[in-house]
Amino acid sequence: MNRPETGHLAKAGAGPHKHLKEFRGASELAVGDTVTVEAFGPGDHVKVSGRSRGKGFAGTIKRHNFGRGPESHGSHNIRKPGSIGQSAWPSRVWKGMRMSGHMGVQRRTTENLRVVQVDLERNLLLIRGAVPGAPGGQVIVRPSLKAARRATRKITTPAKSGGAPKQAAKAAPAKAAPAKAAPAKDAPKAEAAKAEKK
Repeated sequence: MNRPETGHLAKAGAGPHKHLKEFRGASELAVGDTVTVEAFGPGDHVKVSGRSRGKGFAGTIKRHNFGRGPESHGSHNIRKPGSIGQSAWPSRVWKGMRMSGHMGVQRRTTENLRVVQVDLERNLLLIRGAVPGAPGGQVIVRPSLKAARRATRKITTPAKSGGAPKQAAKAAPAKAAPAKAAPAKDAPKAEAAKAEKK
């Protein structure tokens, strides 16, 4: 640990540590506070980040899931990677070409893991699921944001595509309403004509 890092920790009132990690965002913690497993509880969904296991130098079949060549009739292309480019143009190997090399020891995050038990005395978390990294490795446990969004999101059923809904094959015949005698507009004139005849 160099002198600037030592001074940085001394200003915060903390001693030298083997690992130093920064977490950004709003927090109720003050500088120099100790972070324990009290922030988690049984049933919480978390995501765990860590370094994956080292596999050493691996070929293309193991590292990139390539297929192998034929093993009979004198074939010499059993586990070889094959062509990696053209000759005339571009006369070079494209960047990002999948080839043999060092496999593993990369940062990996496993999401939606569930906390089974919290041991406050020994400051331990019991998590159900696949945690990345080798035994004894360092991991970072954070609350799962996707699980929180899924819990608050309303589930809606999407409408089926295919046009308008099917209509009934035969419509039921409408029953005729009973006829009602509508009052005649010239009723007073008709009554006056009857009175004259009498």
